[in-house]
Amino acid sequence: MRFTRARVPSTVRAEARSESVTIGAGYFWFYAGVGAFLPFNVLYYRSLGFSGMELGLLTALPAISTAITGPIWGLLADTYGIHRQIMRAVLLLSVLIILSLAHITAFVPFLFAMAMLSLVLVPVPSLWDSYAVSAVERGGAPYGVLRIFGSLGFTSIVVVLGRVMADGLTTIFIYVYAACYVIAFLVAWRLPPLGERQARNIFGGIGKVIENHGYRLLLLVAFMISAGYTALNIYLTLHIQSLGGSTSVAGVAFATSALSELPIIGFGAVILRRLGARNVIFIGLFFYIARFTLLGFGTETSTVLIAQAMHGLSFGMFLIASVTLAHRLVGREHAATAQALLAMVSMGLGSIIGSLAGGIAIDHVSTSMIYRFVALIMATTLVIFFIGTRRISRDAYDPPAAGAS
Repeated sequence: MRFTRARVPSTVRAEARSESVTIGAGYFWFYAGVGAFLPFNVLYYRSLGFSGMELGLLTALPAISTAITGPIWGLLADTYGIHRQIMRAVLLLSVLIILSLAHITAFVPFLFAMAMLSLVLVPVPSLWDSYAVSAVERGGAPYGVLRIFGSLGFTSIVVVLGRVMADGLTTIFIYVYAACYVIAFLVAWRLPPLGERQARNIFGGIGKVIENHGYRLLLLVAFMISAGYTALNIYLTLHIQSLGGSTSVAGVAFATSALSELPIIGFGAVILRRLGARNVIFIGLFFYIARFTLLGFGTETSTVLIAQAMHGLSFGMFLIASVTLAHRLVGREHAATAQALLAMVSMGLGSIIGSLAGGIAIDHVSTSMIYRFVALIMATTLVIFFIGTRRISRDAYDPPAAGAS
């Protein structure tokens, strides 16, 4: 079986397509904000005099927040039908907190502000994904087409800021970060209700979701991938510096990775339909191994750019399979819960391990050694996924869409 789209009335399809425009714009500005902050935050922390351990703690905060509160946000949204209200509230709060970061230089208050920012931003990626896969189910644009706008937003901002700050890091990236989320907040006002309030035990959805064997294997693989991938994103700029590269090179490296996503995510529906989710995940893991091996043993900045060009075939492949699978395996009734749990174990628990372990390691070993170890983790993940899928029905990883003929 391969993924197929359900047949829905033309009026429903028209509404879903209109909704898709809003979702695409939301993806663009949310991930533009990520692009404004992520490539430059570690350099900024270093400029403030923070230690490796402090870097590890700061970079782990989003993951810790996701691990602790991610499922709660999803359960609240699904149970009370307040997906868009949560989206609007947290985006507005995030803008206020981000603006405060430009005026804080001491570690403890900076840590507090980042902790608050991490907590309020937890539900946003999962909610955008929930809207996207629900729109697809009703005849809207394919998930990959919608998610590709996030890659475009990330790429646009990181290239511009890389050039603007080529002569030295400034706080301008913090103000751009805030501006992107102001626009995302305005876009969120166009979102329709995602689901109606349902009378059920608020924690009942978790049991329903995790009883699925295929979904549990997906969570394990996502955890292991994220633990390694976090090290790439957080310490890539420092790795480039260790090879003699500049902030501008770092901007090009992150832009290269984002651009490499575009064909993979854009044609995600076609890729899943032709190859099946199981094979797509295998391909993603293979390129993760190749990517980290190249980073671990490369000695020139050009090798970093080659490794970043594999981002689409590694991160992109797993993204299109995992987000779609989480929805298909569990169903629309628990859409936000399924995405929140996936985020909890990947962006949450997995990122915590990657951030803290990397923060400790960076004071003792080179970034090259860290990447070599991560390549080994990815190889182990590939073996675990192979064994796991042999024990589960293959159809579990290629379920049909509800109502598909």
